[in-house]
Amino acid sequence: MAALPPVAAILCWPAFFVIFFVMSFTLALMAVSACLVWAWSVSSRLSTWWYWRRVGLVAEGSGAYPGVGSKGRLRALLFAGQAVVILLSCPLFWLLLNIARQHGIAPQGWWLGRRLL
Repeated sequence: MAALPPVAAILCWPAFFVIFFVMSFTLALMAVSACLVWAWSVSSRLSTWWYWRRVGLVAEGSGAYPGVGSKGRLRALLFAGQAVVILLSCPLFWLLLNIARQHGIAPQGWWLGRRLL
C-alpha cells in the first residue's frame, strides 16, 4: 500500500507524455501533487494501523507499548520516503528520455497522436 503513490507518480510521466504530448508536463505535475496528497493519507493510515496493532499486542500481554510520538515519527518517515520517490519521478523520466534519444528513439515517436497521423 505504501508503494502505490510513488509507483503512480513514476508511471504518470510516460503515460501523460505518450497520450497528451503538449500538456504532458502540466498534467504530470498535477498528478505528482495528487500523489503527494495520497502519500500523506496512506502514511497516516499505515502509522495508525501500526500503532493500534502494537496497542493490541500490549493488551494481549505480548508486546511493548509504543513510545510517545512513535506514530507521528513513523508517519513522517513513511511520508518522507514516499515523497522522495515521488519527487524523483520527474528526473527519472528525464533520464529515460535522454537514454532513448541516445539510442536513436525520438520522444516524438512515443506520442500516439503522431503515430495515428
